[in-house]
Amino acid sequence: MNKDKKEELKKLFSIIDEKKFLRFAKSYACKNEDFADAIVAFFLPENKPIDYKKSIAECFAHKKKGRVASWKLHFDWAVIRREARRVMKQLQMIADGGDYAAAIDGALLFLETLCKYFMDDNFEYDYNTYEGKDFSNNAALSIVRKLLLSEHSELSNPEKLHIIERLKNIGKKGVIDEYLEGNLGRLIDDAQEGLLDDGQMLVELDEKIAAAKHDHCKARFIIRKAQLLNGMNRREDAELLIGQNMHIVEIRKYCLDTLIAEGKYDEANSKCDAFLKEKNHRTQEWMEYKLTIAGKTDNRQLMCHAL
Repeated sequence: MNKDKKEELKKLFSIIDEKKFLRFAKSYACKNEDFADAIVAFFLPENKPIDYKKSIAECFAHKKKGRVASWKLHFDWAVIRREARRVMKQLQMIADGGDYAAAIDGALLFLETLCKYFMDDNFEYDYNTYEGKDFSNNAALSIVRKLLLSEHSELSNPEKLHIIERLKNIGKKGVIDEYLEGNLGRLIDDAQEGLLDDGQMLVELDEKIAAAKHDHCKARFIIRKAQLLNGMNRREDAELLIGQNMHIVEIRKYCLDTLIAEGKYDEANSKCDAFLKEKNHRTQEWMEYKLTIAGKTDNRQLMCHAL
């Protein structure tokens, strides 16, 4: 909520009639389940805990007749997407109450249930299918990230490792789209920091590099491994790793960014020249790097060439 809206509400609550507000709250709670859930969670947190498992089951209970095979029932993703918002709000209320473990369990259970049903034999794809799935994935992953990595989390290391394993199994289902897999992968990487020692992290990264289907996915793990090797004072191994994968665009950019950050402008400029000789659609990107180098070195000749 923005600052202006907060100020507006503050003024409103200072003059509002309490009886009128109570009548409004009663009426609105009967019409809006999210509002009703929020009231129950705030005023009766112990007497009526939120049953997120039941809510998740109900969320995926919505089906409709197909457009093509009308005799079959398909998941109604337009409704599921709407219901998913309610589930995520419930999980956030559970987290706000301090039960991080239950909120994370709910988010993971939602993702596991989605994976279970998404590739159902009677499934029918349409716009709402992808919109519903992608929103749900993003929302659930955001809850897990926020709570799992929170400095206020009281989760034990064994609990965190169990959560990481569940996240890995979700990723293996092949339901989460490629760009969301990036969010999932980064979440797993961040969660493992401090839980695994350097040797274990290297093994983990090697497995991810080998399993990556595309270069742009592989690049993230290669970069992370290079950073880890540098942190272990194995700079030569890191440089060898980067050199062996210089054909990947993201690795080239990482290399140039690192050289520029370290003040090795001549070396960075030489690599740009080598990349430019390939004369492909990336030319403008390498010219922009040369422009950056020219600006940092006040090299007017290079700047004119880059322009």
